[in-house]
Amino acid sequence: MYKELYKELEDKKILEEELKSLEERIKLKIQRELGLHSTTFSELKVESSIVDDRYARVFAKIESLDKRKNLVQEELKIIEEHLNIIDRRLGEMKDKEKKVFRCRYIWGLSVKETAERLNFSQDYIKEISSKISKK
Repeated sequence: MYKELYKELEDKKILEEELKSLEERIKLKIQRELGLHSTTFSELKVESSIVDDRYARVFAKIESLDKRKNLVQEELKIIEEHLNIIDRRLGEMKDKEKKVFRCRYIWGLSVKETAERLNFSQDYIKEISSKISKK
């Protein structure tokens, strides 16, 4: 579970950076290549009524970037929803479960390291970890 959670948090960070980059690229193309004041594809569709070859080519590039941006936003939404579920389930856990969860799945400690840190037996940590996994 730790590896999946860690990967999801890393994916979220990567997607947020990609989203920011796509938004900047769209803004740059609109303002520099078309000379318009829009900063988003939605604004561009409203502002742009001129259709010539140059505009059509740039518009197609921007539309492609905007589609990718929308996909990235959808991926981020899915990750956020999953992280919210984990957060709610954390709220439902008992204090000992929360401590074990943090050690095992946030900090990535082994059963032995968790047991030593929390002053519990390894068997008890395994039992609590099993309960957490079922939740």
